[in-house]
Amino acid sequence: MDYKKETYAGISIAVMGIFIGRYLPFLINNNICSASLCEEIIEEIISLPLFLFSCVFFLLFLLLIFIKSNNYYIWKKFMKIFVPISFIIIALSTSEDDMFFPSLREIFSYALPLTFLVSSFIVIKFYSKKINFRIIIPASFFLSLILLYIIAVIL
Repeated sequence: MDYKKETYAGISIAVMGIFIGRYLPFLINNNICSASLCEEIIEEIISLPLFLFSCVFFLLFLLLIFIKSNNYYIWKKFMKIFVPISFIIIALSTSEDDMFFPSLREIFSYALPLTFLVSSFIVIKFYSKKINFRIIIPASFFLSLILLYIIAVIL
């Protein structure tokens, strides 16, 4: 498939992800799933990360329309690595919070899409200057993990 068609398909999938991520908890409240564990899984592990990553994907796919195909395929390789690892980190993180600090799952749910956005900009920008992407993709991933760790320590 042509990369322009993939970006347009990505925009439409991101819009659907935004609506599904936003309105999935309201379906839960209508007694589709009344168990507290089911509510926690759907609201915290599926709905919030899906909504936030879909917002980031929407912005990135809008940007990728105007970028060359080589940059798109490099970003796509980076995305295939970062997003599944992010969802695994969110799913495996603890959901225990206290009165003043959010849980690690909530921190990761907000911080990982932000680090993905920043890392994607880094990958797209540096690859457009013909720098070796074998160095940039792992470096930006580790830089985003360091940034995430700093955010988790501060909060």
